[in-house]
Amino acid sequence: MLKADVDNRRAHGVVYTPQTVADAIVAVSHARSTRIATALEPSCGDGAFLHALRERCGPGTHLTAVDIDAKALHAASAVDASTELVLQDFLVFAESPERQNKYDLIIGNPPYVRRHNFSDPLKQSVASLSIKTGYPLGQLKNSWAAFVVAAHGLLTEEGTLSFVVPYELITVAYGKFLRDWLASRFRRIDIFIPDEKAFKKIDQDAVVLLATNAPGNVSGVNLCRVSSLEELSYNDHAEPAQANGSIEDKSFLLNAETRELLHRLRVDAKCIGDACTSVAGTVTAANDYFILSHKDVDSYELWPWARPILKKGALVSSMPIFETEHYRALTATEPTYLIDFCKAGSPPLDDRATKYIERGEQLGLNERYKSRYRTPWYRIPVVAPTEGLFFKRSHRLPKLCINRAGVLATDTAYQVSPKNDHTMEGICFSFYNSLTAVFCEIDGRFYGGGVLELTPKEFRGLPLWYRQPNPADFREFELAFGTPGEVISLGDRRLSFELKLTSADNEKISNALSTLQDHRLRHGRAPAINKQ
Repeated sequence: MLKADVDNRRAHGVVYTPQTVADAIVAVSHARSTRIATALEPSCGDGAFLHALRERCGPGTHLTAVDIDAKALHAASAVDASTELVLQDFLVFAESPERQNKYDLIIGNPPYVRRHNFSDPLKQSVASLSIKTGYPLGQLKNSWAAFVVAAHGLLTEEGTLSFVVPYELITVAYGKFLRDWLASRFRRIDIFIPDEKAFKKIDQDAVVLLATNAPGNVSGVNLCRVSSLEELSYNDHAEPAQANGSIEDKSFLLNAETRELLHRLRVDAKCIGDACTSVAGTVTAANDYFILSHKDVDSYELWPWARPILKKGALVSSMPIFETEHYRALTATEPTYLIDFCKAGSPPLDDRATKYIERGEQLGLNERYKSRYRTPWYRIPVVAPTEGLFFKRSHRLPKLCINRAGVLATDTAYQVSPKNDHTMEGICFSFYNSLTAVFCEIDGRFYGGGVLELTPKEFRGLPLWYRQPNPADFREFELAFGTPGEVISLGDRRLSFELKLTSADNEKISNALSTLQDHRLRHGRAPAINKQ
């Protein structure tokens, strides 16, 4: 394939589906459906679904393929010459008043384009869809969600919708909104979550959404954990995620006894938001320009406007306290100085500052979205240093530390300030344990590479079993960070005593953490399915 073709696909959010995956999805969709006299593929790509449909359904099924790419349609015509081909944006196709056809099955892999990358025509189509369907425009944050909503309107009364969609269906707010919207419109919904990465060649995780109104299906919303998207089970007795059909979190990976234990413990717990306030760190809108190394500050002679800052959480060691000496060690190799031309007490701008500002304008930084709303454009809304820092993205475990160095932080961190009767030492001491870590996994979301992220609201909502440590306890806590896993074990022993947990309870919590972490970090290997 030519590079230009690849670039065009990326621009339109196109990821082609392997034939083996398309075969499996068609098979399970066929099993769920009452009949498939008509089928639609709204973004046909290279025709993998068309091939599988014709093989499974035979010559009697009328197939329609839509794509915005003429080359894709040409490839699809070679797959099945009898398919009706439509060169058009699917969202425009779905709204065409002259098209009254309804389809028994709508199946495929819609494009994944985030709202801030929408082209002008796509913006118009999504806005029109929102008006026509009443679906909130603010919840259509990705093109795939718009495709799902538009496809619903083209189904027959007993029709089936089957799409490969990003894992965001499970983990983000607009995905939850869509799930609940679908649950009120379909008899049965299955969401197949693979242990293997869905698209191995790119950093994209995906699930299969299968929604049907065909009679004979047990009703409810069901999450089906599978080894891969090539191995889809259509067990009609899959356990519903929740009795009301609403999926609130990733606890579907856990058994009913573990979920019940976690629910009981959480109900009685206070939240991190009860112990502290937290705000996102400083947004520069151009970190590489505004955050410089010691060498670059010297070179541009900008020391009068330089302020210590942490650019990212990866620069902080696993120690619970970030000291001044830790910051000084970073200055030798990392960009650690924020250039704040408007900081209080700084001297008037001279030739050195003016020249650097002009350099930013030559780079077009003054035209960036956030910069355009600043007066002047280089006035950074600096968030003052706080006693603690929580880094919103993490690998194995989230990172909360005490900011003894008093440095600023970018918005990769939430700046934490204890409330009355709480201390940063107590919050930090109380945070590190398997139980809190489990709820980080359940409440947070993760991306293709397995990075865990907690939004400000999710962080504040985490349960926290707070205890103020005495000096000896806190010293033991500090020393525990020197041995991997020991700080969690220390917290587990404390909570086991304070919450009167049994050995069986402790085992459930430990297994839950392993299950959730292994699922998030599963890429690059093929883990066995843990039946926890």
